[in-house]
Amino acid sequence: MRILIELPTWLGDAVMASAAVEAIAKHAATFGAGNLTGEFEGLADTFTDGSDFHSASGDETARKFDGENLTVGDDAGAFGDDISGRSFSFLSQNFGAVMQEIQFFTNKNSLNSNSEFNAKFKSGGDVNLTSKMQNLTLNGQNLKPSETAQISTAFGKTATNSEQKFKNLSQDFKAQTQKLENQAQNFKKKDLLTAQNRENLADKHVKIVFFGSFAACELFKAHPNCERVVVDNSKKAKFRLWRLFWQARNLGKFDAAFSFRSSFASKILLYGARAQQKFIFQKSKDGAHQVQKYLKFVKSALNLKRADDELKLYFEPRKFDAPVLGLNPGASYGSAKRWYPAYFAQVALHFKDKFKIMIFGGVGERDMCEQIERILRENGADCENLAGKTSVKELCENIGGTGQSGGIFVTNDSGPMHIAAAYKTPTIALFGPTRFTQTCPWRNENARILHLNLECMPCMKRACPLKNHACMKDLSPQAVIQTIEREFFGKAQGN
Repeated sequence: MRILIELPTWLGDAVMASAAVEAIAKHAATFGAGNLTGEFEGLADTFTDGSDFHSASGDETARKFDGENLTVGDDAGAFGDDISGRSFSFLSQNFGAVMQEIQFFTNKNSLNSNSEFNAKFKSGGDVNLTSKMQNLTLNGQNLKPSETAQISTAFGKTATNSEQKFKNLSQDFKAQTQKLENQAQNFKKKDLLTAQNRENLADKHVKIVFFGSFAACELFKAHPNCERVVVDNSKKAKFRLWRLFWQARNLGKFDAAFSFRSSFASKILLYGARAQQKFIFQKSKDGAHQVQKYLKFVKSALNLKRADDELKLYFEPRKFDAPVLGLNPGASYGSAKRWYPAYFAQVALHFKDKFKIMIFGGVGERDMCEQIERILRENGADCENLAGKTSVKELCENIGGTGQSGGIFVTNDSGPMHIAAAYKTPTIALFGPTRFTQTCPWRNENARILHLNLECMPCMKRACPLKNHACMKDLSPQAVIQTIEREFFGKAQGN
């Protein structure tokens, strides 16, 4: 099965979409299992036609696209019934083949002229060959004793060999029968194909082409189902929409295409994609967390009742020889989301004897990171400034390693904050103009959110419209220090 996924543009959104991407990869059996191989191949051909699926009606999260059929998802009952019929057919076919093999050896190595011998031979009983051979004739004449003895000896060897072959075959038959019975029992459990089985069957055979921004694509390069990543450079090109259309056409055929964006350009991309099923994310104004919105989109598209909602990245955390205090002063969305470099430095100076200090940032954030580094070094604190020096892979490895080292990550609302959430890294998340209920660290019980409660919050602006930036300026370094002391070191405020 081959799937096209257009990722969200921003790094943080791409991380938050990782749970939904996992749902697509694991539940691709909803579209069919035409690529299944091995002992399940006999079952696969009954649910491979991707054109016969239907989605839950009335849910506009997975939208129909320009008149094309964008619906998908057999109900679980019909799916289970179909597998049930095929599994017992599979069992009976193998049973019949074994019986034919036994009958072949039995007929080939027995004397059909003597029914009594055949009956005892097939049942494993002994036969008095001497008494039986005395009555044999050759061309209507009684055989001489010496001829009878020769035939008896030869026949005895044949019977002995046949009996041994039969016993070996019987043992093999019992082993095969037991194996088939075990398979049948496995199929019958929980309506023959539970959600867990469906995940295991589909996950190995799904190939995903990831399409999107450079940062988003880099994030999913290590995904086990990744066939390739295609970076969207069309924004800088002339005739962007025309280029997007033909780029999608040239990616090949897909069983399904998903877009986690809702822009007009994304609609053109899907229009050009040669996919049997197409789904595009529809923005909503409800107050749900962004991870939940992405999951709702995919669950509606695949007609899933449930899906794992854990963020998932596939880069191994780096191993550090000391606890790390990670500082992330940047935020790509705009200056309104950024806490001040001097504030980060003040926190780091307080904990300089307890942690190895590392400063994280992108190429465009070097100035603020260098400002923090300068303050630290002027006050005798050593640090490592990684701004503009790491790839997305290395960024994930460092942030994941920060948590495993026993360290803490202090960050603005940003992509690195969501990476920390994926790795369950202990985090102090600083929020100002954005809605922390919708973009806070997802499912990270080791995260603590710090914010003020001002009337102007959340303004959702890139730059402060009041020019005072009070939501971040009034969030003091001492508040962060006290939170770290209390939550991660068990010290009360003022001690």
